[in-house]
This record gives sequence, structure tokens and C-alpha cells, in this order.
Amino acid sequence: MRLQSKILLAVLVPVGLAMGALAFTVGSSVRSAALEDAVSIVEQSAGSQSQSVALGLYEAMATARSLASVLAGMDRDAPTARNVATDVLRSSLAYNPTFLATWTIWGPNAFDGRDRHFKKQKGFTELGRFVVNFARLGDTIQETYDVTEETLANEEDSNFFFVPFRRGTAFMAPPAPYSYTGKKEDAVFSASICYPVTVQGKVLGVVGVDLAMETVQKILDREAPEEGAVVLLDSRGVAVGGVISPEHRGKPLEELGVSQELAGAVRAVVAEGKALRVETPFPGLAGQALAVVRPLVLGEAPERWALAYAVPKDSVLAKAAAPVRQVVLAAVLCLLALALIVLPLLRA
Repeated sequence: MRLQSKILLAVLVPVGLAMGALAFTVGSSVRSAALEDAVSIVEQSAGSQSQSVALGLYEAMATARSLASVLAGMDRDAPTARNVATDVLRSSLAYNPTFLATWTIWGPNAFDGRDRHFKKQKGFTELGRFVVNFARLGDTIQETYDVTEETLANEEDSNFFFVPFRRGTAFMAPPAPYSYTGKKEDAVFSASICYPVTVQGKVLGVVGVDLAMETVQKILDREAPEEGAVVLLDSRGVAVGGVISPEHRGKPLEELGVSQELAGAVRAVVAEGKALRVETPFPGLAGQALAVVRPLVLGEAPERWALAYAVPKDSVLAKAAAPVRQVVLAAVLCLLALALIVLPLLRA
């Protein structure tokens, strides 16, 4: 071996090893930082989308609260009190085009003490109880008569009334198909935002705003991640929106074949109200995904929903690997530049 080559090797090998070690150290640090940045972006995106959904639901909650306040403060002893309250509900629905229905249900004789005068009159129950419901059917607003004494006898199916009536707090009824016409084909997958009407510390009735979950789905679609997926879940851990197909909405995650890790994370977030991060297969995505599950606070209702936001793990790793490649390339170029500088000197 020529002397120049020996000197060149003696210089470049130690320098190359040192630069390799430096590149490895810097690359690892850069990769970790890039990975944390990518995860942070996923968490921020999940937070942003959950806030958008919460704001959409809060609008309905605020309207229900306002209606409850109006009905609690009005003169219910006036002869036209029922007509006035009915007009308030109709006007509220007309003013809010995103709402599906506005309604109120009162306890027996709780509205004006005159139920017996309204027995069998159209617009009230068979016993004259003050029950009013307006629904948006097509392009029109119509009063419907789907709530009767018979339907109210089933407390489980009428949880939208009995839960807030007995609990005395707002209630976010789980989304479910509901038909205002009584026809199964007219059923709409919707949620009821319910608020108690409280007078002098006593709950007399309940006011509600129904929201079609399609309205919430539009919010999710508008902010859908380019290469990820989102699933919205209610307080039962049931999928109610996102990438889940319409026929699968309203079903528990376990029935949709999701991983135990994801189902467990959703249950924990709903129960404890703290965001979790989990690596798991995710609906709508191939392979492993990095999922962030965030709690969704529903205004004054104690019920808690969850939003799961996920991106493919390969995508996150690819973004983290890009800066590492740049560090390695820079080290190689530096080593070549050093060789080009040292070799002419040795020849001279």
C-alpha cells in the first residue's frame, strides 16, 4: 500500500468512525424529537376535532337551557300559557335549521294544574298532560304526537324524560334511531339534549332539543384527517359517527371487531375523563395505527363521550425517519469532502 493511501486511511477511518458515532447520536435524537412532534400533531388534531364536535353539541345544549329558563319563568297560570309555550318551541326550531326537533314533557298537572281541562285534546296526552313536540319533517315543521301516556309508561325507552326529571341535571341521551311519524322507514339516527325545567328548586318538566347525528357527522367529515381516521363514541362506548359505516352506527365497539386495546382505552377515557394514546389496529386503516382517544365534555351534562383519532403508524415513522436520513447524508458528504481535501495534499 502506498504511503499516501496509508496516511489517507489513517486520517479518514478515525474521522469516519467519529462522524458515524456522531451521526448515530444526532440521528437518534432527531428521530425521537421528530417522532414526538408527529405524535404531538396527532394529539393536537384530535383535540381540535373533539372541540369542534363539542361546540356543535353545546349549541343545542345552550338552546335547551334557554328554553327551560323561559318556560320556568313564564306565567303558567295565564289562560293562554300552553299556547305561548307551544309557540316558543315552534319558533326555536324554526330559528335553528340544524335542529331536528324541539320538545317539552311535564309531570302530571305540573305545568298549570289544569290537565283535566285538556284531556283528549289534540296536542296533549290522553290525560291532558302538557307534552309538545315539533319536528322538522322534510322542508316543514310539524307538531307530532309520538309521546303518549303509554310510551311514558316505559321508563327505559323514555329515558330522555325520566333521567333529567329525576336527576335534576342536563342529560345527553344516547343516539338512537327515532321516528316522529311512527313509521320505521322515517327513523332518523339522532341524539336528544335534555334539560330540566326547575321552579323553586323542584323539577316540573323537561325541555329537549333533538339533533340528527348526520349534523355531527358533517363536522367530522369537514375536519377529517387526510391519511387518518376518526370514530366518535357515546357514553356507552357505542360508535355513533366517523369512519364507521351508517349500518354499524349505534353498535358497541366489540361488535365491530375492534381490538381490545382500543375498546379498553375508550372505556377508560369515558370513565376517567383523561386522554389516552394507544397503538392498535383502527377501523378504516390498514396495519397498526397510532390512536389518541380524547374525552368529549357535553356542556352541563355529566355524560362523557369520546373521540378516537388515528393515523397509520408507518406514516408517523416515515415522518420521523426523514430528518434522520438528512443527518446521515450530511455525514457522508462531510466525509467525502474531507477525503477530497486531504488527498491532493498528500499527493503534493
